[in-house]
Amino acid sequence: MIPVLYKANETEFNSQGVGCLTDCITCYVHEKLNGVYELKFTYPITGVHFSDIKVGAIVDAIPSDGKAVQHFRIDTITKPIGGKVTVEATHISYQLSYVPVKPFDAVGVLEALNGLKENSLTSNPFSVWTDISNTATKYSQQEPASFRQRLGGVAGSILDCFGGEYEFDNYTVKLHAHRGTDRGVVIEYGKNLTDLEQEESIDKVITGIVPFWKDSNGDKVVSIETPIESEYASKYPFKRTVVKDFSSNFEEEPTVEQLRTYTESYIKNNCVGVPQVSLDVSFVALEDTEEYKSLSRERINLGDTVTVRFSELGVDAKAKVIEYKYDVLAERYDSLKIGSVRSSLASTISEITKVADSAVTKSILDAVIKYQTELIKGGLGGYVVTNYVNGYPSEIIVGDSPNVEQMVNCIRLNKNGLGISKSGYNGPYRTAITGEGINADLINTGQLNGNLIKANSVVIGALDEEVTNKIDSAQSSADKANTSASNAQNSANNAQNTANDASSKANHAQSSADSAAAVAQAAKEQAEIAQKASNDANELAHSAWTGVSELAQVVKIDQGGVKVLEAANSKNYAKMQSNGLHVFTNENQVAQFGEESKMRNLAVQDYLMFGAHRAEMRIEDGEEGTALFHVGDIK
Repeated sequence: MIPVLYKANETEFNSQGVGCLTDCITCYVHEKLNGVYELKFTYPITGVHFSDIKVGAIVDAIPSDGKAVQHFRIDTITKPIGGKVTVEATHISYQLSYVPVKPFDAVGVLEALNGLKENSLTSNPFSVWTDISNTATKYSQQEPASFRQRLGGVAGSILDCFGGEYEFDNYTVKLHAHRGTDRGVVIEYGKNLTDLEQEESIDKVITGIVPFWKDSNGDKVVSIETPIESEYASKYPFKRTVVKDFSSNFEEEPTVEQLRTYTESYIKNNCVGVPQVSLDVSFVALEDTEEYKSLSRERINLGDTVTVRFSELGVDAKAKVIEYKYDVLAERYDSLKIGSVRSSLASTISEITKVADSAVTKSILDAVIKYQTELIKGGLGGYVVTNYVNGYPSEIIVGDSPNVEQMVNCIRLNKNGLGISKSGYNGPYRTAITGEGINADLINTGQLNGNLIKANSVVIGALDEEVTNKIDSAQSSADKANTSASNAQNSANNAQNTANDASSKANHAQSSADSAAAVAQAAKEQAEIAQKASNDANELAHSAWTGVSELAQVVKIDQGGVKVLEAANSKNYAKMQSNGLHVFTNENQVAQFGEESKMRNLAVQDYLMFGAHRAEMRIEDGEEGTALFHVGDIK
């Protein structure tokens, strides 16, 4: 499938949106059971829609074989390298991280899920669904939290209370009791997988347990000397027996039989002797095998169960598809990971607590206490020296010499605190208790209150692989979140700069608009004045014209000169005499053209189209009128 790009505010998804990302170089979806759900693609900067790819925009893609198209929102775009960018997006369900939910109580899983929806404090387009029938377990949320956080990730979450496996289907949150199905696919261990991989799979397998119990003081011990073995123990080339302390599993001292019964149950329930299945199935590597053909015939999805067969041991181990990487462009899996179902983050937190508790086992703590006790008891024989100031004791020094200056190991106690040095009276004091706190190169303790610990990092060497991986994953997510936060801050700064620039331009535009408005107003006023003048002139011209008829139709010649009249008895005429042309209206002269040219009004222009005179329209100083010209010499 070619991924489709939509704008950030898209809600309908019933069109091609901004367009298809046909120039995609690579595009993969990565999903873990109860874990990450992400899309990642590379895109050339010369691609058609490169300028449209923005943080917050939505990309539609098929996430795995046979699944419906899912929405992924872009949260990271790298800087161009080699003419292309890498774009990372998370499933639209991550949007639930920004939907706060107020405190509420519920009974049963469905009521709890609906409670998250009903108690959302902002708009929430998501719906919930579950096939878990639990209706008795109580769920309580005592403080505000994000919707997604309460789904899983903290102690007391939905996943923590009810278990299950999530499926995020666009705007629907589905909590399955068990996601996926068993499609009958079998992977033969040692046939299509190498012996080396088989050896690695059984490297941590145990075949038997020697159990014991002891009281809190370590004075009384109940044990079974003969190992209790798994039914598969004989299948292995050598026995893998361990000693295990079950003291914390009994409230009272057990009998030997009770200890035996518990151990046998433990072996059965924990599949002791069965190899731990964890396979990375590469479809390219297995393409020509019969087992791969089975995988290709059936659609394998996240949560589906396959059978891994250990022929030499006579064991068929069931395992889930717990992780995959899907090639969106090629529409096929790039890889599948098959193994034990990973626990939720809440379970991981619980496991970390358990591991931490077990890392400092009772026996180890007892040994430490015993060593410290013997060390202190053997400290007799030193010297105590008191320093005096102004006649009063001000400091006590305990060391290995009566001479303070010759001491190597010493303890100083004064008003500033307690210091222990192995380098003499003047230190350095690597272990000290002061008003600022406790400082030491090494602290051995049974319990520490995590709320009181502040550090850049905490390293626990005794964690198992799963917990370590989860901590690494959590750190990676934290780093990613920090990067996203930094990018968001940069975007915010850029947006602020853009806003400031826009504001400045708007102010300038407003100022220009104000100036233009003032000029327009002045022009309007001048136009109104000119219009009034024009109206007055037109009125005057019209008034004058009404007194003058059209060009005369009668010509008379007498001693007075030549007359051009409109009729024989007309009072309106033009008369040519020796001193020029005279124009009469109602027998009153209104204009003369000659040596002493003059006119009473403008209307006489229509009489001037003959003889040695002419008239034309002229504009002078913004005023329009009739100009009169004499053709010939002027004396």
